[in-house]
Amino acid sequence: MKHGPELSFDDDGRPVLITRAALPFEEEHRARVRKYLTLMFWRIPALLLAAVAYGIWQNGLISLAIILVFCLAIGLLFVRAPDALLAPQFWAEDANHFWLGQYQHGFLASLFQTYAGYVHAMPRLIAAIASPLPYSMHPTTFVAAAGLVTGWTAVLVMIINSPRL
Repeated sequence: MKHGPELSFDDDGRPVLITRAALPFEEEHRARVRKYLTLMFWRIPALLLAAVAYGIWQNGLISLAIILVFCLAIGLLFVRAPDALLAPQFWAEDANHFWLGQYQHGFLASLFQTYAGYVHAMPRLIAAIASPLPYSMHPTTFVAAAGLVTGWTAVLVMIINSPRL
């Protein structure tokens, strides 16, 4: 008998056809809307940073560079792990240390708790920002904050290393 990726056998050795059914239209539409909103979300901080930079330096090229660097940093995150943006979830110690500490003890009590010998203020601040949101939005908040910090760091490195600023 042929064995293939779509052919399997039950406990009695009889062949069973396994196929993947298409997602219902509502689920497929929700996934497309989530992807669109995720991609649109990252434009807002880049434009705000560009507006602030233009207000400070009165130079449109600097603002354009900030938008490009910010978008490049987020794009690299997306290329590295597209599911992180399309299907956000907690990663490593985000859930069992930072989010759970916020949930059990509150922001001030958990802020100065050490983990692995370090005080992790940023993840605890992100957990505090996520706490008033519905639980289903907490992983999305962690992923969005990670993207903002990554983009902001890339822009700061660009500004610090630019001889004209």
